[in-house]
Amino acid sequence: MARILIAAKKNVVRRAVHGMLKSQGHKVRCVEDGAAAYKALEQEPAELVICDAKLPVVDGVALMLIGREDWKDIRFLLMSEDPNLADTLAAVEIAVDGIVAKPFHIQTLKYEVQRLLPVSPQAA
Repeated sequence: MARILIAAKKNVVRRAVHGMLKSQGHKVRCVEDGAAAYKALEQEPAELVICDAKLPVVDGVALMLIGREDWKDIRFLLMSEDPNLADTLAAVEIAVDGIVAKPFHIQTLKYEVQRLLPVSPQAA
């Protein structure tokens, strides 16, 4: 399965998302801020980063922009409490792979993860 990095401010969010992804067989790492996420990606790149749009130290949007420069194949799924984030990013011509509005249902997140991850030949 996929290598996934979760960067979320709240431990309860990290635990819930980690549990769901782990139960699907993914290799999951968790961090609590954008700088730690970048360091984790330097150590071992991921196929998918799920992160809060607003993170301490380096926010999720900045992490996505920096990450795309350094690792072209990583997909980014932002979690945001701002219902207008997609429109805001589009207005400044920043393409995002996906946004999940907080609070979200775990099934919504599961759907987005399946949509964003490439299907491996073994899973097909």
